[in-house]
Amino acid sequence: MTIPVTNNHQFLPFKLPIKPETFTTLLKTESTFMSDTQTEVLIREGWEKVTRRMSERNWPYFDGPLVRVERVEDDESGIIVVVATGATYRQVIGLRAHASETYVQLSKSQLPNALSVIALIKTSDNQLVLNQRASGDWEVSHELIGGFVRVGTTDLVTSINSFMAKDLSINDTDIAQHNLHSIGHYPAILETMVVFDIALNITLAELLLRGNNAETVQAINIENEAEDCVQKAVSGLVMHPPSLTILAYRYSK
Repeated sequence: MTIPVTNNHQFLPFKLPIKPETFTTLLKTESTFMSDTQTEVLIREGWEKVTRRMSERNWPYFDGPLVRVERVEDDESGIIVVVATGATYRQVIGLRAHASETYVQLSKSQLPNALSVIALIKTSDNQLVLNQRASGDWEVSHELIGGFVRVGTTDLVTSINSFMAKDLSINDTDIAQHNLHSIGHYPAILETMVVFDIALNITLAELLLRGNNAETVQAINIENEAEDCVQKAVSGLVMHPPSLTILAYRYSK
C-alpha cells in the first residue's frame, strides 16, 4: 500500500505495531520537486520576514538542506519512506510564513514537503514530557521533542534518539520501549511527520536531574491517558501547533 503525499489531506495518520529496528527504511530516489517563479517569490518574501523576526530576538536558525518526502509505502517487512534531496529549510519556512491557503493549492511538485521525526516521551511515572522552544519560525511554545530530518540521515530511529539526547539528555539506556506510533502528512506546515511512542525507564525527577531546566520542561500526567485530562493539561499552555495536532490524535477516543 502507498500512503499518498498530496495536498488533499489535513492530517493523514497511519499506525502499524512494528518494532523500530524493522519498521522503517529510508529509500532514496530522484526528486520531483520543481520550484517555479511564483513559488520562489513566496519563499524569498517569507524567508526575509521570518529571519528578520528571529534575528531581532537573537534566535538561532538553520539554513541548509532537508530530506523531502516523495511517498510512503508499507509491506510485510515494514515501512518504506521514499525520500529525495532538493528541499531546504529556507523553502519550508519561507512558504509557511504565509497563510497556508496561499500554498496548499500548489501542485505537489512545487512544495518542499520536509520529513520530520517527533517523540511522544513517557517517563516511568507516567509523565508525558514537553519542552519549551524559543527558536525557528514558531512563537515561544511547548512542544514534543523532535525536528526536521536533514540530508545524510540514514536511520529515523537514530535521528529521533539524537533529538532526545540533545534536548533532554536522554540516553539509549534510558529507553524501555521504542515504537512507531503514526505517520502523518500535514500539508498546512509542509511536513510529513514520523511519530514515535517512547517509554522511559526513569522518572521525571530523574530526567530533570540530568541538567534539564525545570522551567522549560512541562509534564502532563497521563496515567489513565484520558482524552479530557490531556486536553485540560495543555489548555493553559501555548502549544507548538504540530505537537498539539499529534496529541489530539494520540489521545482521541
